[in-house]
Amino acid sequence: MYIKELYADSYAKQAIQFVSSLFKDYIVEIPEPSIEIRLSQPPPPRACPLKKNPDFTADYTVLITSNSPFHVQLTYQYAHELLHVAMKCLPENAKFQWISEIMCDAASLYALKQAHTDSIMQSLFLTPYNNEYLDYYKNVINKCKACWPIGVSTEDFCKRNLYCFEHDGNGPFTLDNSYRWRNTIIADEILKVIETNPAPFDAVSFMNDFVTPDSDSKTFLKEWANIAPNPLLPNVILSLFGF
Repeated sequence: MYIKELYADSYAKQAIQFVSSLFKDYIVEIPEPSIEIRLSQPPPPRACPLKKNPDFTADYTVLITSNSPFHVQLTYQYAHELLHVAMKCLPENAKFQWISEIMCDAASLYALKQAHTDSIMQSLFLTPYNNEYLDYYKNVINKCKACWPIGVSTEDFCKRNLYCFEHDGNGPFTLDNSYRWRNTIIADEILKVIETNPAPFDAVSFMNDFVTPDSDSKTFLKEWANIAPNPLLPNVILSLFGF
């Protein structure tokens, strides 16, 4: 994958290269897109395809925010947006966008946990074996768990709230991320299944390779599973929602 523009900041450059290397073997995109990365405040991070953003020049322009610790957040954000690039951004039908957001959140969490054990990424800190990546992961999960209904399992929650996933807060560029906690908790469940073997991430490249009529999420997930070389990811979601 060709990165058109990298930051002058060597820490940021290392984070970008690290995330790209994590997913290069699991992302199918022919021809390879050019990606330009820009800092963007205050809009939320997002991947902007050229076909919908003619003022940009790269195939995809990835906008990220700059907060401390910068390279830790960059690792988290860029993994999410890189998966959007792999899946050619979002499904055209807004009803299914929650599925793509869960996949991207899983990539973000995976990148943080991998960075925690990577010696080069650890070298960005003054203190060896720093826990900032792992702490960032834990903080994200803990904040989301604080919103989760007490005593309700992931499976029960998913089965009861499918309509909410399809209709609440999943439109493009939702500014307040009010419903992000649901996606992140499910993403963490998915990560538990594929963390030791991330090859199923290649399925995201096929998410938008079929035309889905205005049907339901079950149909979308089953069609995705049918064309993905490894259907584990759509099958995990199908199982969680009792399909």
